[in-house]
Formats: sequence, C-alpha cells, structure tokens
Amino acid sequence: MDGTEHERAAESGAPSSHVVAGPHSRALRRVVTLNHEIGYQLRRIMGLKDTDYSAMALLMRHPMGPTDLARALHITTASATAMVDRLVRAGHVVREPHRADGRRMTVRAVDHSRAEVTRHVMPMVEMVEAELAALDERGRQAVLQFLTGTAARMETHLTDLCERPALDASDTSDAHGSAEAGRGTDPGRGAGAPATGPGRADASPGEPS
Repeated sequence: MDGTEHERAAESGAPSSHVVAGPHSRALRRVVTLNHEIGYQLRRIMGLKDTDYSAMALLMRHPMGPTDLARALHITTASATAMVDRLVRAGHVVREPHRADGRRMTVRAVDHSRAEVTRHVMPMVEMVEAELAALDERGRQAVLQFLTGTAARMETHLTDLCERPALDASDTSDAHGSAEAGRGTDPGRGAGAPATGPGRADASPGEPS
C-alpha cells in the first residue's frame, strides 16, 4: 500500500491493516479468508445456504433443538424452524423426540450427510497436520501457543463486543451519509468504488464468511 492508498484508507475510515499488521497477522488473515472461501465452495457443492451449512457444522457435534440452533446462529426461532424444514427435505437431518422430554424435538444430522461433510472437510485437516509434521516439537509448541493465545484474546474481545449496545440502523445510515458528504468523491476513483477488489485472498477484514 503506497502513501496515496494510506490517505484514501484514512479518509474512508476503513481499517488499514497493512499499516499495523505484521507478516504473522497477514498470514493468519489469509488462512481465515481462504477458509471462508473454501466454506463457500463447500456450501455450493452441497447446495446449502450459509445458515444451513453453519447448522450442519453444529449438528455434526451433537443433536440440538430448534431453539438452541436459533440461539447459536443468532437467528429467530421461526427462521431456525424454516431452516430445519429445508434440511429435513434435503435429507440432511431428521427430527426426533428429545430423550429426556418427549414433548420436545431435537434435530440430528443423518449418517450419510455426516459422512459427506467429513469427506469434504478432511483434506483441510490433513493439510494442517502435514504442515505440523514438517515442524519439530519446539515449532509445534510455538504454533500451539500462538493460536491458543490469539483465540483467548479474541474470546475476550468477543465478550466485550457482545456487551455493547447495538446502534440504531437509521443512526448509522445518517452518520455514514454525513461522512460521505464531508469527504466528497475521490477523483482518482469512481464514486463508491471499493479500495480492494472482490475475491482477493489478501483483502482487508470484512469479507463474507
């Protein structure tokens, strides 16, 4: 990123990760972005919507009720029910009576869908294990320490974000409009043109997951 790009990032209010991120952070961001892109391709191959695929990932661990799925996926109970209906029709899950409370229903991923998800995901697991196998024990411990420490910091940050109140959508729209009016249009770019192109694996955070 050159000086002009830094100025544009500052003017737009967009985070300039190239300024503060070192090679380790950039490499981690690239892994995360590629994981998102691979997830998109897996959803496409399996014919699943984003939330349906996320639900399958949860149900791979253990059966869950529609209310629990709604809470975990941050969607309404009605949306979770519609999602489960889609997965049932596609043959990916079944509804079963709750073992402890027959009045409640749980959702379970069927064996063939579990096997299909595993078949698509295992190559990624094997890639990670292959990279770790190329390191000595000291290197593997360093990687583990880095990932564990980073995850702990992110969990703390997530907790902080969850405790913050949400802004009203109209307030954010008004603020964004005022900021745009104050900045004007950059003559070097068309109005509304993105600073980074779509599909770049090294693009800044904020890409679709």
